[in-house]
Parts: sequence; structure tokens; C-alpha cells
Amino acid sequence: MAGGTGQRPSQKVGTRRRRDEPHRSSNHAAQPSDRNQESLRGGGVDRKGWWLILGGVLIVVLATASVYFVWLNSRHAVGSPQPQPEPLETMQPEANEMGTTAVRVVTLVQPGINYSEYASLDAPVVLRGSVVQTWPAFEKWTVEFLARQLPQVTAYVRPTPEFITWHDDKPLAPHVRPPGGSWQEHNMMANVSTHTVLHGSSEPPFHYFSDEILKLQGAGFTSLVKDLQPLRPLAPTETGLQVNLWFGAAPVQTYTHYDASHNAFAQLHGRKRFTLFPPDAAMYPWPCLHPHIGHSQVDWRRDQLGGDRFPLFDPAAAVTVEVGRGDLLILPPYWWHHVETIASPSVSVNVWSDAAAYALLDDAYTVPLPLDAEWEPDVRASTALVFLRLVVASVVAFDATYASTIAFAADLFSQRWKLLLDANHIAAGNTTAEHMHELCQAPPRNKAKTVERASTVLERFAKMEPKSVRLLSLGNYVERVAAAVIGPESTGLYIKVCLAESHDRIIKTSSK
Repeated sequence: MAGGTGQRPSQKVGTRRRRDEPHRSSNHAAQPSDRNQESLRGGGVDRKGWWLILGGVLIVVLATASVYFVWLNSRHAVGSPQPQPEPLETMQPEANEMGTTAVRVVTLVQPGINYSEYASLDAPVVLRGSVVQTWPAFEKWTVEFLARQLPQVTAYVRPTPEFITWHDDKPLAPHVRPPGGSWQEHNMMANVSTHTVLHGSSEPPFHYFSDEILKLQGAGFTSLVKDLQPLRPLAPTETGLQVNLWFGAAPVQTYTHYDASHNAFAQLHGRKRFTLFPPDAAMYPWPCLHPHIGHSQVDWRRDQLGGDRFPLFDPAAAVTVEVGRGDLLILPPYWWHHVETIASPSVSVNVWSDAAAYALLDDAYTVPLPLDAEWEPDVRASTALVFLRLVVASVVAFDATYASTIAFAADLFSQRWKLLLDANHIAAGNTTAEHMHELCQAPPRNKAKTVERASTVLERFAKMEPKSVRLLSLGNYVERVAAAVIGPESTGLYIKVCLAESHDRIIKTSSK
């Protein structure tokens, strides 16, 4: 929830589109499509002994170097210095220190400025005196007016004031074992009066409403779009443009999450508190295959630095800012945010538009995997492993955040999967670590095609900025490929046992 990836949002929470990663449909990403299947029907080669593994490893080393040069060339092609925003001479900064970091708060001299300049800063900023205060809705949309236009709405309802999105169409949904026995409470919705949602209650049930503006206009609120003009200046990109209406009452809040979109968030009434973390913060995201995609497993209000559950999480990375009537928060893509309504009634409008990384990852998912649908499971698993190592090794070598592919894979497993598997929250079937080792030790095939496809994927990753977004997207890509090859319920084990293991172990165990 922006205040909250696939298809656009529907009324049902379980199928509501969270803009967390670039998937236009739940079954599209990183799995062989019909087009991919057609391109993957080439034959393989027969096993010729463990010495092929040794030769394959040498090829992988050389291929990694080749793919890395492709990466560097792509980086040089797109890595020229980008024009910086002109000095914000018409703006008067206002001090807003929050702990060790400040969210910049700027009072505009005039609303007619280029808002894309702020989006290009890759840092959150609050604008006052913006175009929001020129909208007809700013004065027209009183609580009484909204209640007349929308006397009843279909709102989220929960027994607690903390709302978290649950996508029941995600690959892991059938395999999740919830700690309380059921996830149904995340999908609960109710038809209630707008007055009830806006004024809220300190006792359960708690309600929260959001929906796309165009849907509401089609349902009878005919002046919606007209009352929010001009809107286009708030969207720095042309694709994925979506405008949403949000309203509720204190103490409603949304769990910490990120969106893969530029987010211009306008507060019309009430007040909200945003607690923000940068994209490179260790937030222990749920796997992108999980119904809680894009959300953090961390409760930043309770989990402390160096704790047993989230040892890398640092609460000092948090930046807190409040937005009140007429404020416009420019929130960059992939910034983690927890949103709390602190003054009722609260009415907000936000504009989403696609981040560049969103489109690039979506494009990477369309590259066919170098696999044959008729191969045995072990050959598919080992060939996919070589492919993923090529992709990950090249990204990691350039970014220098991780010492190796193994280090990246170990961190990916530790942050996203370890707690889920340790607590037995995912039904992993009959797959064991020993069985996974065996799958990953088969001689890989299609080495030339594997290098070619890895190079094509890396051209997309080379254009992603900043580095933290590239690495987060890489984790999503690895999970999607693994799920397509080994199954979503076994993806965590595949990452731990295969991708986080050294080449030497595979060679040694295969030679016995």
C-alpha cells in the first residue's frame, strides 16, 4: 500500500496488484512461456563422465569473464554522467532533522515547477506549496463531500490496525503454513459506510480503503479526475501511470514494504507518519514468490540491531517524516516505507509511474532460459545453476558489495528464506538437502546457449540504477528462475544448497 506486481489492482486484497516487482501477470515471470518453450526444444548431449564437469567448470570460468565484459560494455554504453537537476533556486529548505538523517522539506515559491527534478534525486523529499494546493479537490473534497459521493465503499477490514497485503495468486501461496493456522484475515473485505472508514474506532474491527481513481469515477464519482488536475506533472515516466484514493482513520497503519514505482503522495486531509528505509537497508524481505511479496519480515518498532532473528537489521537507518494537509511526498522507487495514520480523518491521493528498473527486470524475465523442457530434472537444475552463476557472478563482480556469488546467495537465503524454513512455514514436499545436492551435480548442457542467454539478461541488469535496486532485483530474478526450474516450494533449498555451494564441492562429489 502506498500509503500500499501482474495485473492492476482489483477489489480483492488477495489479487490486488502490489507494485513490488515488474510482473504483469502472476505466471509470466522467469518461467518458460509458450514462446520460451518453443525456443528451448533443442537437444542436449549425453553424459560422458565426471571429467565433463571439470571441463564445464573451465568453460564457466571463461564464460563468466566473457559475460563480465558484456556487462562492462553495457555499463559504459549507459554509464555516461546523467544530467543533474538544476539548482533549486526557487525553493526554501526547511529544517526537518529526524535522528541522524533528514528528509528534505522544501517550501515552493510557486507550484509550477518541474517535479521530475525531485524524482531524479533518488531521495525522499516533502514539498509544500505544490500543485496539490491548486487542485479543486484540495478545497472541495471535505469529509461530508466524500461521504455524499461515495456513501458506501468496499474496504479492508482487520481485527488489528496493522494492514499487510496478501497476494493469494503468488507461487508459494499453496505451500505456506501460516503460524496462526490461516491467512484468511488478510483477505477480508466488507461493505461499510464511508463515514465509518473516515472516522474509525479505537476498537476492532479496523477499516481502511483504497482504490484506483478511474474505477471510482466509473462507479459514479464523475468529478474525480477533473478535481485532481493537473496530475501529469507528478509522474516522471510515461508508463504504469496510476492514480489512487486512500482514506482511513488513526491508528490504521500499513506494514513496511517497497513499491517498484515512483510515488507522488499527496495528503489532502489529516496527517500521516512515514518511516522510511533506503533500498540497501537489510530489511529481510519476504521472497518474491510469497503472498507477502515486497514486504519486510522485520518489525522495526520491536526488532533491534544484532537481534537473533534479524542480525543485520539496523533501526538507526530509519528516517521519519510526517505529511499534513497539502503536503506532497516524493518517494523514490524501492524505498521501504511504513505508513501510519496519526490524525483523522485522513484522505490521500497518490500517483504511481513505473521505475526504469521495473521495466528492465520485466524485460529480463522474457529472455528464454537455456533449458529443454524434455530434460531430466537434474539436468535442468544443474544447467540453470550454471546460468544463474554466470548472471550473479557478473553483477556481483561489478558492484563489489558481495565478495562472491556464494556470498550473495548466502545472504539471499539468510534474509528471505531462513526463518520461513526454520519455522516450517513452507511445505517443501519430499525434497531433502541430499536430494538437492544430487540434482545440482548433474552435467550441465547447452553451455554456449547458457552463456548467450546470460549475456542477454546482463544487458538489462547493467542498466539498472542504483546498485541497491539492481541487487534487490537480482534476488527476485534468481528466485523466479529457480521456481521455474525446481518448483516454488523448493526454491529456498535450491538457493542454499546449490547456488550458495562452491564449484569445488560439486566437482568433488561428482567425481566419487
